[in-house]
Amino acid sequence: MPDPLSISASIVALSQVVRTLYSLIDSIKDAPEILTRAGDDLKSTDSILENLSQYLEAHGQTQSAQALTDQKSALSDVLPQFRKLCDEFHKKLDSCVRHSAQGSKLAWTNRVMTSLKKGSIEKFRAEISMARQVISLRVDMISL
Repeated sequence: MPDPLSISASIVALSQVVRTLYSLIDSIKDAPEILTRAGDDLKSTDSILENLSQYLEAHGQTQSAQALTDQKSALSDVLPQFRKLCDEFHKKLDSCVRHSAQGSKLAWTNRVMTSLKKGSIEKFRAEISMARQVISLRVDMISL
């Protein structure tokens, strides 16, 4: 059975990772569209995480103990996987944009590298979409 405090801490930590990754993507002035869309996906995921965190803080003690425990258990499996996914993508993205100053346009070499990694970006978007759906579903189930 997951500790409620550890679930809340995982949500806060994951939200910070998502915001950091979003900030990196947002700082690239002429990012390819697919990368911009990945940033939008992260922003909407952060919103879901924020809603979940607020809900658990406000209603965590009033829910049926068993129902809440079941959903938190499912979340305790998803959150670390999602964080790992974001960390790995952040490393890949860093390696693609390392020659560009933060907040500036992409150097041509970085633009080529980012374009070559389009499949990786699409895979990342699909994976965060799935994770976001699972988290959203858990939020809905907890709030019933």
